Amino acid sequence: MSGKIVAFGDQQNDPLSNQRTRHGPPATHRNDSRPPGRVVELSVDGHTNICGTNASGKTTLQRLVPVFYGELPNKVVPKTRMKFDAFYLPHRNSYLVYEYRREAGNICQAVLTRKAEGGIEYRFVGAPYQPEDYLVESEAGVAALDYTQWASGLRRSGTPVSPKLGATSEFRSVIQNDFTQLHGNSRDGLKLRQIAAQFSLVKPERRIRHIEKLVSAVHAKEGKMDTLKTMLAAIFEEDGVELPVTRIRNIKAREWIAQMRQSMRLEPLQASLARLAGIDRELAHLDATLWQLKPQLEDDRQRAERQMADVDAELARHQREFQQRKVTTPRRGTR
Repeated sequence: MSGKIVAFGDQQNDPLSNQRTRHGPPATHRNDSRPPGRVVELSVDGHTNICGTNASGKTTLQRLVPVFYGELPNKVVPKTRMKFDAFYLPHRNSYLVYEYRREAGNICQAVLTRKAEGGIEYRFVGAPYQPEDYLVESEAGVAALDYTQWASGLRRSGTPVSPKLGATSEFRSVIQNDFTQLHGNSRDGLKLRQIAAQFSLVKPERRIRHIEKLVSAVHAKEGKMDTLKTMLAAIFEEDGVELPVTRIRNIKAREWIAQMRQSMRLEPLQASLARLAGIDRELAHLDATLWQLKPQLEDDRQRAERQMADVDAELARHQREFQQRKVTTPRRGTR
């Protein structure tokens, strides 16, 4: 999936913010809101490091990722801060735009805007992100269109725009193509299915249920066990799963833990035993080879002994002949 995250709002009160990230092909990240006038471009084509000083917006950007997958917006904002809409969408012309590539291959947008009475509204746009669809230049500078002007402009250009979705659960159902929480074949359910057929991340036969919880767990504390347990508990609660009550006593559980630790200590010994078994097999093979060579070596020894005896006998014969010749041959100068 490829995509961008784009955020901007009123220039006078909340200077233009433009944040983009892409998963796949190259993209940029721009941030003109905090501090005013700052522009940062970030390519995330592959491995990406988001660096910056304190309060430069690294975590603020990262928290937007789970929202795209359907996480409740207020869950990603710390409790010590204001609500998500007041923090990320402070004005009536503030936008959060997620550009993404569907599994079918076409590029769409998920656009988050602020309700008049507070809260988040969701829309889908069947076209890639174009700054000119949202921004207008004037003598005062660049400013974002209000929501009515923006939606009207897209419709006039023939760009598909979905109806507004006022609930995160509806947006989640569409982006994940999951309607297990919908009951019956109501009119609203049919509408959401039609929107999902055009804008869901995955093909009609696929579902990515609970992916927002997995993404939130990874982004929250890098997948620590406590976070993963919280994620699983939330999934079970949402699905109405009743976990069985265990009747195992603490003493029994401690015994199991002790046995498991003993087993873990045995693992290095088992590896050493396996190495010794291999050495034993090699020695047995060498021993068998030597036993096979023993008869041949014995024959070679006997043959060498016979040859040595023959050589000794020949040498003795030559010595006797030499002695006989020495006795019978007269010395020179004697008569």
